[in-house]
Amino acid sequence: MKFNQYQEVAKQYGLGGGGDWFNLKEGENRVRLLNEFEIYGEHWNPATKKYITCIGKEEGCKPCAAKMPITVRALGWVIDRSDGKVKLFKMPYTIFKALGALQTDADYGFSLLPEYDLKINRAGTGKESEYTVLPTPKITPLTDEELTEMNEKIKPVEEIIEKMKNKVGGEAQPPAEAYDDTPAPEDYEYQEN
Repeated sequence: MKFNQYQEVAKQYGLGGGGDWFNLKEGENRVRLLNEFEIYGEHWNPATKKYITCIGKEEGCKPCAAKMPITVRALGWVIDRSDGKVKLFKMPYTIFKALGALQTDADYGFSLLPEYDLKINRAGTGKESEYTVLPTPKITPLTDEELTEMNEKIKPVEEIIEKMKNKVGGEAQPPAEAYDDTPAPEDYEYQEN
């Protein structure tokens, strides 16, 4: 098989190739929320320079035992309006909190999910990133094509988080002493491996 047939290989073996994750770029990002988001935690591991999913102190999470700080995230599905694709989004807590305020807003409030797109503006990089969340004023129903892709692609977020936890719990975790309080680099961008 030739290298340029990588898309066929990905399709044959069910590989996402990184295209299944929505990553915020600097500037304006436009998305449509497709489901309720689920909260989970991650720890920065300075040894591997990666975040790892927290499995919970009661489940034997070594970073928790070492009193490592936890980064709270929310996981859910969105339509990335830059390419129209359904993707998973590891939402920073600050955006989740802004959506909570928007949900009760007198003009843009919603019960479960907004019926409009959101503009998420990102200024800065890494831990220095700041976000603003703005609703678009136009209520637009999802198209038949969007609904079809959503129904074909979306898996329950709870199951995805459980798999992420099982992956960490099933691997040999470094001893608690291996985790120190070294923060993630300021310019570190979280990327799913």
